[in-house]
Amino acid sequence: MTYKSYAKINLGLEVLYKRTDGYHEINTLFHQICLADIIDIEPHNSIKINCIPDLGIQQEQNLAFKACKLLQNNYDCKLKGAEIKIKKNIPTGAGLGGGSSNASTVLKGLNSMWNLNLSDTTLLDLAKELGSDVPFFIKGGTAIGKGRGEVLEFVDFKLPYHILLIFPEVKISTKVAYEKLNRSSEISSGSDFKKILDDIADSNKINTVLKNDFEETVFASHPNLKNLKEKILLNGALYSQMSGSGSTIFGLFNDIKILQKFESVLANYHTHVCIENTNL
Repeated sequence: MTYKSYAKINLGLEVLYKRTDGYHEINTLFHQICLADIIDIEPHNSIKINCIPDLGIQQEQNLAFKACKLLQNNYDCKLKGAEIKIKKNIPTGAGLGGGSSNASTVLKGLNSMWNLNLSDTTLLDLAKELGSDVPFFIKGGTAIGKGRGEVLEFVDFKLPYHILLIFPEVKISTKVAYEKLNRSSEISSGSDFKKILDDIADSNKINTVLKNDFEETVFASHPNLKNLKEKILLNGALYSQMSGSGSTIFGLFNDIKILQKFESVLANYHTHVCIENTNL
């Protein structure tokens, strides 16, 4: 079977405080986008993961492999296997959740192929064991994420803009990005993203209601990313932001011709366009 494993952007991302368990409490707005890896899953006598291009890691380190082992160990599937081929279109280390999406897609694919008949609720619980972003991709769409990102409230929301993704040749360590924020343990609640969904759809308000807390420290270390964001805004974007802990920078446009004109001069970058609303 062949599946699309979609990426995400964080339309907003607030890192609120450091928890007693060592993790950080976040408040974010996940939004699934059209950029996707392609995953083929076929029966096999063992677990075999093949990524194109190769990620340069042992397959045991791949979240897709860990998803397979999680199902094997929890549902008496040790005699079942799978050959999984992943055509990578989502850049790694780019803040787009590619690895997490792959893990989620494999959970859903094997659930079907191995006839486990697990509910979405059960899959969500399993996904939490694999990583903070993995649960979101079980359902996709748009969701408010709290906790480490795994406490989800899915919302009915259509982004009324086209998205230009720009991938600088920079990889940001999420661990280091959190450390540099140096958050205290003082509890705070963050923005109410559910209440501001209408403001996101208002081109006159979007700049006042969204932010990414990681930009402060990441831009200090990588001023070229800040310059890229400013360039996007100067070339017709209604809003621009870094996704996750970086390094992807996205711009939101309501005019596809302006977006395409700007993209045409970005020869030094890898870019991708997501057409969100054909009625724009």
